[in-house]
Amino acid sequence: MSDEIRVLQVDDDEIDIRLAKRALTKSSRSAKFNIESAGRLSEAINHLNANQYDVVLLDLGLPDSSGIETVQKICQVNPNVPIVVLTGLEDEETGLKAIKSGAADYLVKGPAMENSLVKTILYAIERKKAAQKLHESQQMLQLVMNSIPQAVFWKDRNFVYMGCNPVFARHAGLSSPQEVVGKTDYDLCWRKEEADHYIEFDKRVMDTNTPEYHTIEPQLQADGRQAWLDTNKVPLYDSEGKVVGILGTYEDITERREAERARQIAEERYRTIFENSAVAITMADENERLISWNKFTEDMLGMTKKDLQFKSIKALYPEGEWDKIRTHDVRQKGLLHHLETQMVKKDGEIIHVDVSLSVLKDPDGRVTGSIGVIRDITERKEADKKVKEAMELKSQFISTVSHELRTPLTIIKEDISLIMDGAAGRVKPKQREILEIAQRNIDRLARLINDVLDFQKLQSGRAKFNMQDNSINSIAENVYNTMAATVKKNGLDFRLALDSSLPRITFDSDRMIQVFTNLVSNAMKFTEKGSITISTRRIENSIRVSVADTGCGIKQEDMSKLFQQFQQLSSGGNRRTGGTGLGLAISKDIVEKHGGRIWVESEFGKGTTFHLLLPIKSTAREPEPVSPQVHPFDCAQGRPVG
Repeated sequence: MSDEIRVLQVDDDEIDIRLAKRALTKSSRSAKFNIESAGRLSEAINHLNANQYDVVLLDLGLPDSSGIETVQKICQVNPNVPIVVLTGLEDEETGLKAIKSGAADYLVKGPAMENSLVKTILYAIERKKAAQKLHESQQMLQLVMNSIPQAVFWKDRNFVYMGCNPVFARHAGLSSPQEVVGKTDYDLCWRKEEADHYIEFDKRVMDTNTPEYHTIEPQLQADGRQAWLDTNKVPLYDSEGKVVGILGTYEDITERREAERARQIAEERYRTIFENSAVAITMADENERLISWNKFTEDMLGMTKKDLQFKSIKALYPEGEWDKIRTHDVRQKGLLHHLETQMVKKDGEIIHVDVSLSVLKDPDGRVTGSIGVIRDITERKEADKKVKEAMELKSQFISTVSHELRTPLTIIKEDISLIMDGAAGRVKPKQREILEIAQRNIDRLARLINDVLDFQKLQSGRAKFNMQDNSINSIAENVYNTMAATVKKNGLDFRLALDSSLPRITFDSDRMIQVFTNLVSNAMKFTEKGSITISTRRIENSIRVSVADTGCGIKQEDMSKLFQQFQQLSSGGNRRTGGTGLGLAISKDIVEKHGGRIWVESEFGKGTTFHLLLPIKSTAREPEPVSPQVHPFDCAQGRPVG
């Protein structure tokens, strides 16, 4: 308390004013009083608005106010200043009413007042300060209660709610804690069986005088949501240690419970997949020791749990194999997919496997282990070996048969040529016609044999390529000059549209002539009128060659058959297409062996264009001069137009 106590005396009686001042100034206490006076309530209000006072001495009979109403008006102006009522009547009832209205105490005016006024003022000031501190403490407690995210409540021995925080009130469907006070669990929104459970829980805690923590219980909340609560309840004691009620708190753990349930379901599904997977799945720690695996792993390796527990991964592979796997720097990359290697079974048998590895890391990037997915591909490897042997045998058989057929075909063809030249006598027209048919069929059979041999060589990887710097335009002109007469004989125009700025690129000229010839021959088979055009063009770092015709086109459902072995499409007319059905398949293999690709664009009834794209190598030189860019063939004159 300050050395000086400021007093506002509100009284219109000068004698009473002097009496009060004398009592304060003559006090033997160490306190020093600074007294100011106001004769009217309005004047007192002005003083209170302008200054701070430690106490107000108030007379209830003022010119502009009287009675208990005067106390109320002073309290309205400054509720924090203590009021001591000085009354001229020894009326205890009036004094009590004044205290109920906000006064700290009251005294009866007169000589006796001098002995008790100072003590009353000092006590009033201390009580006001204590009340203020209590109020502040209650406000802080209320702030804490309002800020706690958990629900808090307390009940008496009869299970009646004495209070709660806003969280609990909200769960109960009420707007404020005050609405909960005086109610029981049966008055709130819980189901009856829930209310029964809560009260039984409360009774057990109070009767046994034993707190209970982390009890999981359901609650149907006001919004209709089924919640799950983690509840704590402890007994409340009075000053004598007697249980007078219960204090409860709970946390809504619905989301956590649902997340945990979802995690359990996911873990169960994972475990089911893990255990029933048709591949071996292993998990190793950071020291490359097995710590988990599925049943398929045991079956695949012929081992038991005891055999595998903490077994070094390296020991599952033949000597040196695990070290080869580690050269792929799996720890740094984090993943390794479909590496074919070998593993050792318990009985020493070597099996072929396909291994995929994933590295496990903690949030700081440290390796904590790895997961391996392992497929036994021993049967596939053996099957592949058998297929390869069968393909090799087939290739040898076809090659042998083809070579054996070539010799008699050559002899027959030569003999027919001699007969047609008259070496065996004059040949009649009908005989010549028959011999020409035979000669065409021999040529066709020879082409078939050549196609089969070429295809087998390409498929087996035995075909040799003479890769040299060449001009793609020169190849186009070569094929043009070679096939122009044949195209003319079929009544078609034959054109060249060449890009003269193309650089020389690396390719096998004989193989590329074979591709061009196949594409032009294919175009002739499917074109009854119109034209065939060979064009070249540079597309960024590649050269595109196109062979376009105005023929019947290809149906959409037939597009997937192109480039397949021994596939032939109908021309849509009366013309027989003939051939082996290997031309496009051979062309595709040749183009791909050059690092290029081939594809087709077609509209049924309007024509077809085959495109092939060849890469321009970094060694390519500047383009060389070529013949005129466009060479249409005039069928009427039977010669190129140039």
